[in-house]
Amino acid sequence: MIFATSAYASAPTERMRIDSSGNVDLYQGNNLTWRYAAGSTIRGSMSIDSADNITFSNGSSNTERMRIDTSGNLLIGGTGNTFSAKVAIAGALTVGDGQPSTSIYFDDSTTSTSRYRLTNSLIVEGDFAIMKYNGSSWDDALYIDENRKIGIGTDNPYTPLNIRTSNSLGSTFTGSTRGEGVTVEQSSYTADNYVSLIEAPYAANAAPAARIGVKFNGSGSWLTLGTSNNYATGITNATMVINPNGDVTIDGHVTISDGVYIGGTATGNHLDDYEEGTWTPVLNGSPTHSASNQYYVKIGNLVHVGAYIYSVSDYTSATDFTISGLPYATNNARGVGSVMYRDINNSTITQLNSYVSSNSSTLYFYASQNNGGTWNPLEYADGDGGLIDIIFNITYLVS
Repeated sequence: MIFATSAYASAPTERMRIDSSGNVDLYQGNNLTWRYAAGSTIRGSMSIDSADNITFSNGSSNTERMRIDTSGNLLIGGTGNTFSAKVAIAGALTVGDGQPSTSIYFDDSTTSTSRYRLTNSLIVEGDFAIMKYNGSSWDDALYIDENRKIGIGTDNPYTPLNIRTSNSLGSTFTGSTRGEGVTVEQSSYTADNYVSLIEAPYAANAAPAARIGVKFNGSGSWLTLGTSNNYATGITNATMVINPNGDVTIDGHVTISDGVYIGGTATGNHLDDYEEGTWTPVLNGSPTHSASNQYYVKIGNLVHVGAYIYSVSDYTSATDFTISGLPYATNNARGVGSVMYRDINNSTITQLNSYVSSNSSTLYFYASQNNGGTWNPLEYADGDGGLIDIIFNITYLVS
């Protein structure tokens, strides 16, 4: 059966043919159109041109919506014969119309097996996953849950970015093996330029207020921690720098609550305290006097104390010249220190030392005698009329 049309007084032109097998042929240059009613506006059409491009159109203006070119490329939502891929979509793509577990599969043409797929709502409605086929089952390559948390290698991200992967480094940290973490690379290398590895603003869209970065040059890598004392300005301090040799430079104070171990991890290597300050000497019997340079330094359980005591008014009584008020008491060990003095009138003294007995915070001045006598404590009466002056220091152990 042949269908043909012609202009007035012209030979007819064949437009469609139905052969004996029921096959229907439409000839190039012909359009297949649909209307609501005879003579009404065209609401949809399909056509093929001389280059074998097939177009599909619809709407009151019969606008082209889809095109298949002679190479089999499919263009949806655009016009023309320029294709950037086998399937090109000009506009948004909706798959599944909100139905659960809708997937787009990507096949391996060499094995006819799907290797990747995009899936929505596979686990929980609202989630999205890119999955990889491992030969027997599907594994999550990238997962985004309904709270916008991203999982790489896991469908249960606990944090905004959760990466789960097999271990690469093993028991060796150094070397050239690539690890499991996030990698930041420069597209080109310039010596002494900084590369930001991670940074954080104090609020959305604000300047960075903290940063971890690295600088590279011919000597190696310099890891740097930056902080801010002015959010509007951004990073203001390179607070800590670790150089290629592992040396650490800290711009600021360091507070260590539990101390440090130096040269080992035994109890004897533990330094857990440092303190320095002043103290108030209290003289036995409270004679008038003056004092200066009353300092102390405590490092761990070792205390060093010093002072200058002068113009002591009592130089007649047989009272021991002792000083209480030391900042710390000794432990079971005694402490002995050095003394420089004047205005002491005792010819038997060959040496004078500061002394603190065990478990005490009272300091004595003990004299070594030139006559073989015992060590005797200094008394106020050993002074002469010029008033006693003593400069001393002592180091001792505390608990």
